Amino acid sequence: MRPLPLFLPLLLTFTSCSTDSTSNADDAASFYPLETGNRWYYSNFHYLTGYDTARLTLMECAGRTLLNGTSYAMIVRKERPYGDTAGAPFAAMDTVYYRTAGSRLYRFVRDYGLPAEMCAGDFALASGETYSFTLPDGQEWRWTVTVGRPNDDERSFSFDVPNAVDEEHTETYRRGVGPVSIDYSYGPRWRLERFETKE
Repeated sequence: MRPLPLFLPLLLTFTSCSTDSTSNADDAASFYPLETGNRWYYSNFHYLTGYDTARLTLMECAGRTLLNGTSYAMIVRKERPYGDTAGAPFAAMDTVYYRTAGSRLYRFVRDYGLPAEMCAGDFALASGETYSFTLPDGQEWRWTVTVGRPNDDERSFSFDVPNAVDEEHTETYRRGVGPVSIDYSYGPRWRLERFETKE
């Protein structure tokens, strides 16, 4: 099956989610700080060599933009060309759009031909709780998400389509930092090496 686009899964129709009102402890903004200038550097996993710290993927908050009248943070993914060393410049690959509201993280996408705002995570749900969604791709795959709380300062989201293969993945967020790891069953894995804030 076609995997969800990297970086962060897309949630369309979902059930058993909390409302946008939340306590500060579950505020999505505290788990994904979307201030302009923030940067996340990730090493990429290869099944032969492990995590490659010499060729990092950079995610950078490049500002905000209005989409359908709503303000979103622009997260630009940048990578070095294959074969280049740590000194090579980063090249922009794509841009994704996020906003937070209460306990929820939202993303605006056009990946599946239908511009829409998706709920990409709910940080107020308890460990073991699940919710479901369907992507607007015409294939009606029903995704199930299981929430985890490794500790008070981390939340994980494990995504699965029952009776399908190679689409499972887990994303983990850390309070005050953002996404710290993304693990896909079919191969791609990212691990946070460093987080930088704009001074």
